[in-house]
Amino acid sequence: MKDSEIKILLKECRGPEIDRECKEKSIRFVTGQMKDIRVLYHISYWERLKNMAGYLSPWVWAVQAAILMLLGYFAVLDSQSMLPAAVAAVPLLGCIGCMEIQRGYMCGMWEMEKACRYDLRQVVLLKLQIMGGVDMAVVVCLLAMATGRGITLSKAVFYILLPYFISCFIYFTILCRTDRRASDFVIVGAGILMSAVMWVLLNCIDEVMWSYLDVRMEWTALAAIAAADLMLLSVRRFWKICDKESNKVWSYD
Repeated sequence: MKDSEIKILLKECRGPEIDRECKEKSIRFVTGQMKDIRVLYHISYWERLKNMAGYLSPWVWAVQAAILMLLGYFAVLDSQSMLPAAVAAVPLLGCIGCMEIQRGYMCGMWEMEKACRYDLRQVVLLKLQIMGGVDMAVVVCLLAMATGRGITLSKAVFYILLPYFISCFIYFTILCRTDRRASDFVIVGAGILMSAVMWVLLNCIDEVMWSYLDVRMEWTALAAIAAADLMLLSVRRFWKICDKESNKVWSYD
């Protein structure tokens, strides 16, 4: 059919006559259909955290509980044996968290997470909040157990809190450098190497220096704040590039 014929048909075509009765009938029909439409209800922040926690692997919770119980056993057995055990075990907290966060990229599931009700950045942010919150709760419990067994706060911070912050900084830096697809063996190896280096460095601090740090707690606080800043910067950088593929593939700019 030619364009001229189509124009003639369109000119001759008459629109439907709409009167008041037809309008009211259409409104009643649409109103009745709206009752059968499935509307997404509002989900609170805590419900979203709870739902996301259900998707995390059970071995994550098992390892965290095992670390807490193991170090608690060392604290009860001998307070001094808790410190080397803490340096070795605390970096594993950040290790399993990073492995769980990058699992969607390693398995090629990021597109499905992108297509969820909340976008990929929000999904990753929920994972970061859950894993970070649980890890910090474990670290605070370890600090409380250490100080309760007579270990000074400066030693507890250097042996427990700093290894956690620095290890998380290293893990997220590795994830950014490897485009969020680092092998689990690389992350675990980095954690083991980090534990060994921290243990050697902490053994270089003599009792005189520990006494000085106990008196001048501002240096301990400054070291903890610096390590926390490094960790937060690496986490922020990772979060900013977490949906790089989706912006590259689906952007029409």
